[in-house]
Amino acid sequence: MLISLPTSAQNAIEIGDEITYEFSNSWSYSAKGDSTDNGDRIFQPTKQQQLIYPYVPLYKSTPDSVYSSFTLTALNSSTYGRVFRLHINQPCCTLNRYGIPLDSILQIIMEHDVILAYSSLLDQYIICNMHDFYPSLDKILQHGIPNEFLLQTDDYKLSQPSLNMVSINVLKYAINAFCPGLKLAIMAQSIPWQDKVTITGKPLDGSSRTMSYCNTTDKVSDENFYRDIKSEEYVSDYMFNYVNGNSEEEIDSVEVDSISDDSIDYEAVCDTAIAEVVDDDTDSVVIDTAEIDNDCDSLTEDFHPLYNKIKIHITPDGFVAEYNITSTIKFGTALWERRIRLRRKNN
Repeated sequence: MLISLPTSAQNAIEIGDEITYEFSNSWSYSAKGDSTDNGDRIFQPTKQQQLIYPYVPLYKSTPDSVYSSFTLTALNSSTYGRVFRLHINQPCCTLNRYGIPLDSILQIIMEHDVILAYSSLLDQYIICNMHDFYPSLDKILQHGIPNEFLLQTDDYKLSQPSLNMVSINVLKYAINAFCPGLKLAIMAQSIPWQDKVTITGKPLDGSSRTMSYCNTTDKVSDENFYRDIKSEEYVSDYMFNYVNGNSEEEIDSVEVDSISDDSIDYEAVCDTAIAEVVDDDTDSVVIDTAEIDNDCDSLTEDFHPLYNKIKIHITPDGFVAEYNITSTIKFGTALWERRIRLRRKNN
Protein backbone atom coordinates (compact mmCIF):
# COMPACT_ATOMS: atom_id res chain seq x y z
CA MET A 1 0.00 0.00 0.00
CA LEU A 2 1.29 3.43 -0.94
CA ILE A 3 0.02 6.75 0.33
CA SER A 4 1.53 9.68 -1.56
CA LEU A 5 1.19 13.35 -0.69
CA PRO A 6 2.37 16.43 -2.64
CA THR A 7 6.10 16.28 -3.18
CA SER A 8 8.69 18.75 -1.97
CA ALA A 9 12.02 19.35 -3.67
CA GLN A 10 15.15 18.58 -1.69
CA ASN A 11 16.98 21.63 -0.40
CA ALA A 12 20.15 22.45 -2.30
CA ILE A 13 23.44 22.54 -0.44
CA GLU A 14 25.40 25.78 -0.28
CA ILE A 15 28.96 26.03 -1.55
CA GLY A 16 31.28 26.41 1.40
CA ASP A 17 29.11 24.46 3.84
CA GLU A 18 31.30 22.40 6.15
CA ILE A 19 29.88 19.51 8.15
CA THR A 20 31.69 17.25 10.62
CA TYR A 21 30.38 13.75 11.29
CA GLU A 22 30.95 11.04 13.85
CA PHE A 23 30.41 7.42 12.82
CA SER A 24 30.11 4.37 15.05
CA ASN A 25 29.43 0.72 14.29
CA SER A 26 28.98 -1.85 17.05
CA TRP A 27 27.30 -5.18 17.70
CA SER A 28 26.34 -7.12 20.79
CA TYR A 29 24.85 -10.43 21.86
CA SER A 30 22.96 -11.11 25.07
CA ALA A 31 22.25 -14.76 25.85
CA LYS A 32 19.93 -14.22 28.83
CA GLY A 33 20.14 -17.86 29.78
CA ASP A 34 19.15 -19.14 26.35
CA SER A 35 20.75 -22.44 25.37
CA THR A 36 21.45 -21.15 21.83
CA ASP A 37 24.91 -19.57 21.73
CA ASN A 38 25.61 -17.22 18.83
CA GLY A 39 27.83 -14.83 20.73
CA ASP A 40 30.87 -15.71 18.63
CA ARG A 41 29.12 -15.24 15.29
CA ILE A 42 28.07 -12.13 13.37
CA PHE A 43 25.10 -11.69 11.07
CA GLN A 44 26.04 -10.94 7.47
CA PRO A 45 23.10 -9.99 5.22
CA THR A 46 22.63 -11.30 1.70
CA LYS A 47 20.69 -9.99 -1.29
CA GLN A 48 17.58 -11.53 0.23
CA GLN A 49 17.59 -8.77 2.85
CA GLN A 50 16.79 -6.04 0.34
CA LEU A 51 16.34 -3.25 2.86
CA ILE A 52 19.75 -3.58 4.49
CA TYR A 53 21.59 -5.05 1.51
CA PRO A 54 23.00 -1.61 0.56
CA TYR A 55 24.76 -1.59 3.93
CA VAL A 56 26.31 -5.07 3.69
CA PRO A 57 29.93 -3.84 3.98
CA LEU A 58 29.06 -2.21 7.31
CA TYR A 59 27.76 -5.52 8.65
CA LYS A 60 31.13 -7.11 7.91
CA SER A 61 32.76 -5.04 10.65
CA THR A 62 33.68 -7.38 13.47
CA PRO A 63 35.30 -5.35 16.28
CA ASP A 64 32.87 -4.73 19.12
CA SER A 65 32.98 -0.99 18.41
CA VAL A 66 34.24 1.02 15.44
CA TYR A 67 34.53 4.81 15.53
CA SER A 68 35.64 7.44 13.02
CA SER A 69 35.18 11.15 12.35
CA PHE A 70 35.36 13.14 9.12
CA THR A 71 34.51 16.54 7.66
CA LEU A 72 32.81 17.27 4.33
CA THR A 73 33.10 20.68 2.67
CA ALA A 74 30.84 21.50 -0.29
CA LEU A 75 32.91 22.86 -3.18
CA ASN A 76 30.36 22.74 -5.99
CA SER A 77 26.74 21.75 -6.55
CA SER A 78 24.75 21.61 -9.79
CA THR A 79 22.39 19.42 -11.76
CA TYR A 80 25.46 17.55 -13.00
CA GLY A 81 26.65 16.48 -9.56
CA ARG A 82 28.36 17.62 -6.39
CA VAL A 83 31.95 18.10 -5.34
CA PHE A 84 33.17 17.70 -1.75
CA ARG A 85 36.46 17.98 0.05
CA LEU A 86 36.92 15.10 2.49
CA HIS A 87 39.08 15.52 5.58
CA ILE A 88 39.43 12.49 7.84
CA ASN A 89 39.72 13.72 11.42
CA GLN A 90 39.95 10.33 13.08
CA PRO A 91 40.26 7.24 10.90
CA CYS A 92 38.51 4.01 11.65
CA CYS A 93 41.03 1.51 13.00
CA THR A 94 40.75 -1.36 10.57
CA LEU A 95 42.53 -4.53 9.57
CA ASN A 96 42.30 -6.02 6.11
CA ARG A 97 43.06 -9.35 4.54
CA TYR A 98 44.47 -8.06 1.25
CA GLY A 99 47.87 -6.98 2.50
CA ILE A 100 47.39 -3.36 1.47
CA PRO A 101 49.81 -1.16 3.47
CA LEU A 102 47.04 0.92 4.99
CA ASP A 103 49.27 2.53 7.62
CA SER A 104 51.44 4.11 4.95
CA ILE A 105 48.43 5.13 2.88
CA LEU A 106 46.82 6.69 5.95
CA GLN A 107 49.79 9.02 6.35
CA ILE A 108 49.29 10.18 2.77
CA ILE A 109 45.57 10.78 3.24
CA MET A 110 46.17 12.71 6.45
CA GLU A 111 48.59 14.99 4.60
CA HIS A 112 46.20 15.73 1.71
CA ASP A 113 42.44 16.16 1.79
CA VAL A 114 40.61 14.21 -0.91
CA ILE A 115 38.47 16.03 -3.51
CA LEU A 116 35.51 13.85 -4.53
CA ALA A 117 33.29 14.66 -7.53
CA TYR A 118 29.98 12.77 -7.46
CA SER A 119 27.65 12.11 -10.37
CA SER A 120 24.17 13.65 -10.52
CA LEU A 121 22.72 10.51 -8.92
CA LEU A 122 25.44 10.56 -6.24
CA ASP A 123 26.07 6.88 -6.94
CA GLN A 124 29.60 7.20 -8.35
CA TYR A 125 32.56 9.46 -7.76
CA ILE A 126 35.98 10.28 -9.10
CA ILE A 127 38.96 11.58 -7.16
CA CYS A 128 39.81 14.97 -8.62
CA ASN A 129 43.20 15.51 -6.99
CA MET A 130 44.86 12.16 -7.66
CA HIS A 131 47.95 14.14 -8.67
CA ASP A 132 48.48 14.81 -4.96
CA PHE A 133 48.61 11.08 -4.27
CA TYR A 134 50.25 9.46 -7.30
CA PRO A 135 53.91 10.07 -6.32
CA SER A 136 53.58 8.68 -2.80
CA LEU A 137 51.26 5.84 -3.79
CA ASP A 138 53.52 4.80 -6.65
CA LYS A 139 56.44 4.43 -4.25
CA ILE A 140 54.37 2.25 -1.94
CA LEU A 141 52.82 0.14 -4.67
CA GLN A 142 56.07 -0.45 -6.55
CA HIS A 143 56.89 -2.98 -3.84
CA GLY A 144 54.05 -5.09 -5.19
CA ILE A 145 50.27 -5.33 -5.09
CA PRO A 146 48.68 -8.37 -3.46
CA ASN A 147 47.01 -10.53 -6.10
CA GLU A 148 44.06 -11.05 -3.75
CA PHE A 149 43.33 -7.35 -4.07
CA LEU A 150 43.93 -7.04 -7.81
CA LEU A 151 41.66 -9.95 -8.64
CA GLN A 152 38.73 -8.22 -6.95
CA THR A 153 38.89 -4.99 -8.96
CA ASP A 154 36.73 -4.59 -12.04
CA ASP A 155 39.59 -3.07 -14.04
CA TYR A 156 41.81 -6.10 -13.49
CA LYS A 157 39.04 -8.42 -14.63
CA LEU A 158 38.78 -6.53 -17.91
CA SER A 159 42.47 -6.05 -18.61
CA GLN A 160 45.84 -5.64 -16.95
CA PRO A 161 45.45 -2.28 -15.16
CA SER A 162 48.01 0.48 -15.20
CA LEU A 163 49.77 1.51 -12.00
CA ASN A 164 47.72 4.70 -11.95
CA MET A 165 44.46 2.75 -12.13
CA VAL A 166 45.64 0.47 -9.34
CA SER A 167 46.52 3.56 -7.28
CA ILE A 168 42.98 4.89 -7.71
CA ASN A 169 41.44 1.59 -6.59
CA VAL A 170 43.78 1.34 -3.62
CA LEU A 171 42.97 4.89 -2.54
CA LYS A 172 39.22 4.24 -2.80
CA TYR A 173 39.66 1.07 -0.79
CA ALA A 174 41.54 3.03 1.87
CA ILE A 175 38.87 5.75 2.00
CA ASN A 176 36.18 3.13 2.57
CA ALA A 177 38.32 1.49 5.24
CA PHE A 178 39.17 4.64 7.18
CA CYS A 179 35.89 6.49 6.61
CA PRO A 180 32.99 4.00 6.33
CA GLY A 181 30.43 6.65 7.28
CA LEU A 182 31.08 8.65 4.11
CA LYS A 183 28.69 6.53 2.03
CA LEU A 184 25.86 7.09 4.49
CA ALA A 185 26.36 10.86 4.37
CA ILE A 186 26.25 10.86 0.56
CA MET A 187 23.45 8.31 0.22
CA ALA A 188 21.19 10.43 2.41
CA GLN A 189 21.61 13.39 0.06
CA SER A 190 20.22 11.35 -2.83
CA ILE A 191 16.85 10.69 -1.18
CA PRO A 192 13.97 12.64 -2.78
CA TRP A 193 12.06 14.83 -0.33
CA GLN A 194 8.35 14.04 -0.26
CA ASP A 195 5.59 13.01 2.12
CA LYS A 196 4.98 9.34 1.48
CA VAL A 197 4.00 6.18 3.33
CA THR A 198 4.80 2.80 1.79
CA ILE A 199 3.71 -0.52 3.30
CA THR A 200 4.56 -3.91 1.81
CA GLY A 201 3.81 -7.35 3.20
CA LYS A 202 2.48 -7.93 6.70
CA PRO A 203 4.04 -8.41 10.16
CA LEU A 204 5.56 -11.79 10.93
CA ASP A 205 3.13 -14.33 12.36
CA GLY A 206 5.13 -17.57 12.02
CA SER A 207 3.08 -18.96 9.13
CA SER A 208 5.89 -18.83 6.54
CA ARG A 209 9.63 -18.28 6.63
CA THR A 210 9.40 -16.19 3.46
CA MET A 211 7.17 -13.59 5.09
CA SER A 212 8.39 -10.01 5.14
CA TYR A 213 7.03 -6.64 6.17
CA CYS A 214 8.25 -3.10 5.56
CA ASN A 215 6.77 0.24 6.57
CA THR A 216 8.51 3.34 5.19
CA THR A 217 7.35 6.78 6.25
CA ASP A 218 8.84 9.88 4.60
CA LYS A 219 7.92 13.27 6.01
CA VAL A 220 8.88 16.86 5.22
CA SER A 221 8.36 19.21 8.16
CA ASP A 222 9.69 22.75 8.72
CA GLU A 223 12.16 22.31 5.83
CA ASN A 224 13.55 19.15 7.46
CA PHE A 225 13.25 15.65 6.00
CA TYR A 226 12.60 12.54 8.06
CA ARG A 227 12.59 8.90 7.00
CA ASP A 228 11.47 6.15 9.35
CA ILE A 229 11.68 2.53 8.19
CA LYS A 230 10.60 -0.55 10.10
CA SER A 231 10.90 -4.01 8.61
CA GLU A 232 10.53 -7.63 9.66
CA GLU A 233 11.68 -10.87 8.03
CA TYR A 234 13.16 -14.25 8.85
CA VAL A 235 16.86 -15.09 8.54
CA SER A 236 18.52 -18.48 8.74
CA ASP A 237 21.52 -19.74 10.69
CA TYR A 238 23.69 -19.89 7.57
CA MET A 239 23.73 -16.07 7.49
CA PHE A 240 25.87 -16.09 10.65
CA ASN A 241 29.62 -16.46 10.30
CA TYR A 242 32.02 -17.35 13.09
CA VAL A 243 34.51 -14.69 14.02
CA ASN A 244 37.50 -14.72 16.34
CA GLY A 245 38.07 -11.24 17.69
CA ASN A 246 41.72 -12.08 18.41
CA SER A 247 42.47 -13.22 14.87
CA GLU A 248 43.57 -10.64 12.34
CA GLU A 249 42.57 -12.94 9.51
CA GLU A 250 38.99 -13.02 10.74
CA ILE A 251 38.64 -9.25 11.10
CA ASP A 252 37.70 -7.43 7.94
CA SER A 253 35.78 -4.21 8.36
CA VAL A 254 35.84 -3.47 4.62
CA GLU A 255 34.38 -5.98 2.22
CA VAL A 256 36.16 -6.25 -1.10
CA ASP A 257 33.07 -5.26 -3.06
CA SER A 258 33.29 -1.84 -1.45
CA ILE A 259 36.19 -1.09 -3.79
CA SER A 260 33.67 -0.35 -6.50
CA ASP A 261 31.18 2.48 -6.07
CA ASP A 262 28.63 0.30 -7.80
CA SER A 263 28.61 -2.08 -4.83
CA ILE A 264 26.02 0.09 -3.08
CA ASP A 265 22.50 -0.18 -4.40
CA TYR A 266 21.59 3.50 -4.14
CA GLU A 267 18.20 2.93 -5.74
CA ALA A 268 17.22 0.65 -2.90
CA VAL A 269 18.16 3.36 -0.42
CA CYS A 270 16.60 6.27 -2.27
CA ASP A 271 13.25 4.63 -2.85
CA THR A 272 12.22 1.63 -0.81
CA ALA A 273 8.74 1.69 -2.29
CA ILE A 274 7.87 -1.32 -4.40
CA ALA A 275 4.56 0.10 -5.59
CA GLU A 276 4.48 2.77 -8.25
CA VAL A 277 4.59 6.36 -6.99
CA VAL A 278 1.55 8.41 -7.91
CA ASP A 279 2.39 11.93 -9.02
CA ASP A 280 -1.01 13.50 -8.45
CA ASP A 281 -1.30 16.65 -6.36
CA THR A 282 -3.94 14.96 -4.23
CA ASP A 283 -3.66 12.23 -1.66
CA SER A 284 -3.64 8.82 -3.26
CA VAL A 285 -3.62 5.21 -2.21
CA VAL A 286 -2.28 2.25 -4.18
CA ILE A 287 -2.97 -1.24 -2.92
CA ASP A 288 -0.26 -3.86 -3.45
CA THR A 289 -2.27 -6.83 -4.69
CA ALA A 290 0.65 -9.26 -4.68
CA GLU A 291 -0.45 -12.45 -2.97
CA ILE A 292 1.66 -14.53 -0.67
CA ASP A 293 2.41 -18.00 -1.97
CA ASN A 294 0.65 -20.38 0.38
CA ASP A 295 2.96 -23.19 -0.69
CA CYS A 296 6.06 -21.55 0.78
CA ASP A 297 8.14 -23.62 3.18
CA SER A 298 7.02 -23.53 6.76
CA LEU A 299 9.06 -21.91 9.50
CA THR A 300 11.75 -24.17 11.01
CA GLU A 301 13.92 -23.81 14.10
CA ASP A 302 16.94 -22.60 12.10
CA PHE A 303 15.07 -19.45 11.05
CA HIS A 304 14.87 -16.40 13.31
CA PRO A 305 13.01 -13.08 13.16
CA LEU A 306 15.03 -10.05 12.06
CA TYR A 307 13.77 -6.57 12.95
CA ASN A 308 15.31 -3.53 11.26
CA LYS A 309 14.85 0.12 12.13
CA ILE A 310 16.31 2.91 10.01
CA LYS A 311 15.92 6.56 10.95
CA ILE A 312 17.22 9.41 8.80
CA HIS A 313 17.03 13.13 9.52
CA ILE A 314 18.21 15.70 6.96
CA THR A 315 18.36 19.37 7.92
CA PRO A 316 17.36 22.37 5.74
CA ASP A 317 20.94 22.76 4.46
CA GLY A 318 20.61 19.39 2.69
CA PHE A 319 23.06 17.51 4.92
CA VAL A 320 22.13 14.54 7.07
CA ALA A 321 21.89 15.21 10.80
CA GLU A 322 21.42 11.60 11.88
CA TYR A 323 21.46 8.24 10.13
CA ASN A 324 20.71 5.34 12.45
CA ILE A 325 20.46 1.67 11.53
CA THR A 326 19.54 -0.98 14.10
CA SER A 327 19.12 -4.67 13.33
CA THR A 328 17.89 -7.05 16.02
CA ILE A 329 17.62 -10.82 15.71
CA LYS A 330 15.80 -12.92 18.28
CA PHE A 331 17.07 -16.39 19.26
CA GLY A 332 14.42 -17.43 21.74
CA THR A 333 15.17 -15.19 24.72
CA ALA A 334 18.56 -14.17 23.35
CA LEU A 335 19.19 -11.07 21.23
CA TRP A 336 21.81 -10.26 18.60
CA GLU A 337 22.00 -6.56 17.66
CA ARG A 338 23.92 -4.39 15.21
CA ARG A 339 23.94 -0.61 15.76
CA ILE A 340 25.23 1.73 13.05
CA ARG A 341 25.20 5.48 13.74
CA LEU A 342 26.16 8.54 11.72
CA ARG A 343 25.76 11.75 13.71
CA ARG A 344 26.42 15.32 12.75
CA LYS A 345 28.47 17.28 15.25
CA ASN A 346 27.59 20.86 16.13
CA ASN A 347 29.51 22.98 13.64
